Amino acid sequence: QFPTSPDKQLDLAHCAEMEPQNKKQKTKEGIGSEAYLRELEQTDELAECRKQFHFPKTKGDNPAVYLCGNSLGLQHVDVQPAVDQELKRWREEAVEGHMSGDLPWFSIDDLPRKPMAQLVGAEEDEVVLMNTLSSNIHVLFAPFYQPTQERYCILKEKDPFPSDMYAMRSQLTMKGFDADEGLIEVGPREGESTIRTEDVLQVLEKEGHRIAVVYLAALQFRTGQFFDIPTITKAAQEKGCVVGWDLAHAAGNVPLQLHNWNVDFACWCTYKYLNGGPGNLGGAFVHSRHDLSKRPKMEAWWGHNRSTRFALKKNFEGSSGAASLQLSNPIVLGMVSLYPSIKLMASVGIEKLRAKSLKLTGYLQQLLEVKLPNDVELITPADPDRRGCQLSIRLTREPSDEAKAKASKEMNLYKCGTEVNPDLPSFAAIVVWKLSQRGVTIDKRPPNILRVAPVPLYNSFTDVYLFVKILAETIEELHA
Repeated sequence: QFPTSPDKQLDLAHCAEMEPQNKKQKTKEGIGSEAYLRELEQTDELAECRKQFHFPKTKGDNPAVYLCGNSLGLQHVDVQPAVDQELKRWREEAVEGHMSGDLPWFSIDDLPRKPMAQLVGAEEDEVVLMNTLSSNIHVLFAPFYQPTQERYCILKEKDPFPSDMYAMRSQLTMKGFDADEGLIEVGPREGESTIRTEDVLQVLEKEGHRIAVVYLAALQFRTGQFFDIPTITKAAQEKGCVVGWDLAHAAGNVPLQLHNWNVDFACWCTYKYLNGGPGNLGGAFVHSRHDLSKRPKMEAWWGHNRSTRFALKKNFEGSSGAASLQLSNPIVLGMVSLYPSIKLMASVGIEKLRAKSLKLTGYLQQLLEVKLPNDVELITPADPDRRGCQLSIRLTREPSDEAKAKASKEMNLYKCGTEVNPDLPSFAAIVVWKLSQRGVTIDKRPPNILRVAPVPLYNSFTDVYLFVKILAETIEELHA
């Protein structure tokens, strides 16, 4: 029985003797066929990884079609035992847990460093897990944003995630500069959704002498565009700029070589593609060619050399590499929640994850073109090298006001804080809600953009198929 919803499971037992046809050119009908889906599932080398994660359940108590890892990754099955173990140690050992056992809390920040460095293409000393992403932006700007009257501007992509914008503007004002004058933005051309690399390079050529720091999102949160990090980094540094990258949507998603690309600094969160859990620790990278002991920076006790951390010295003696930027002792439960997922990811390898990711997004794009040719527009780059797991699609065929009004009443308008969410009346909000009622989880961004992220570590080709099928049915229902 082929699945028609998340509550019906795909039986692949009869597919064992099928000859894979992935290399053959598929017709439009073939791409949307059950047989092609079975071929894709049969040849999925990472299918077993799915069993390592907990999925939300549908009303029928089956795994939901969860395509929202770009917002919050799923929980690894080893997280709860790991957390329970540390709670037990706290209960039974109390303060002695800092120095006892196989995982003393005093050195627990060493635990995730190796797999994390592997996933971002860094040396171990260049990486540290600490604080959270927005906090780390400010921590990293302390040593790397050293403006002068002639060179004080910050280059940022237009319409970034709001926290990045707030951080950039506050950095300018804290240093005594006008935020509007000091922030240089580069955006898409008229009628386009993504930013051309040549336009970034053109801004650097024209304004590079005024730019102190280039700080761009490696993967844009709304469109899913993956920027050309090595090309932009090289061009900016040739103009004398310091280059930092926000890897919130890139770490664990796309192949990164931060050390080899000569990136100055970078930071990221761990709750999206790294599956660390809501609000978990952030990551930071500082290239080994930078001697942080010679740069002004925020200093506190956990960044101090571990061997003399309790010596109560007046002068700060920094730890080696990025670890010297640590301020407070790390959250133990956060560390052990993150570790199972990144350990698995590092063992699989980012190359294999990327290979499956390209197949998943390629399949998703093909199905959208076949099943919804007049209803959606892909705003993520069509070039697979310029995108990650996320495809952003714009809904192009609005239903009637009457259909939207009826759906809005069914939704029982929810609230964000004390205010009604202004995005609720949109077509995208209605679609996301209707999908959720059928066991499909994605998210949205204005105006009428659906963000869909099949994650190679735990999503299947069946997830992609079901999403497109249910999306098509939902749009058709709204236009009935």
